[in-house]
This record gives sequence, C-alpha cells and structure tokens, in this order.
Amino acid sequence: LSTEVRTDYGNRYLPVRKTSFVNGNIAPQERYEYNDRQQLTGKEECSYDSEDWLVKTFEYNRDGFLCFWRFDRYYY
Repeated sequence: LSTEVRTDYGNRYLPVRKTSFVNGNIAPQERYEYNDRQQLTGKEECSYDSEDWLVKTFEYNRDGFLCFWRFDRYYY
C-alpha cells in the first residue's frame, strides 16, 4: 500500500489543489478559491472517482471576519 499527496500552489503561494493517491490511483481531491484578501472563499471536495463535489462557500464581513458559510453539492 503506497500513499502520496500532491499540493499545487497558485501565484500567491496558497494551495489551489490537493490530490491524494493510493497505489497510484486518485483518491480524495480538494480545490480551493481565495478572495483578494487571501481569505478562503471556496473549498470543493470529491472522493475517489465520484463526479459529485461537495462545495463549501465562505463569506467574510468588511472587517475580515467569517460571517457565513454553506455546503452545496455539484454534479459535473
């Protein structure tokens, strides 16, 4: 059993994608989105070879505090 995690970073050096592998096969995947203040505004998760993504959305107030988040499921 071999495992590996690959993390891709964007131009602001924040992680934009994390992919896990088990025995060379893609396992859970995560994608991240940020606003201009480098705050996490979206996180998408997908397990194994599923086409269903769990999407978490985050919103911040003008002072930068987290004020709202929600979960959605998207089908690609």
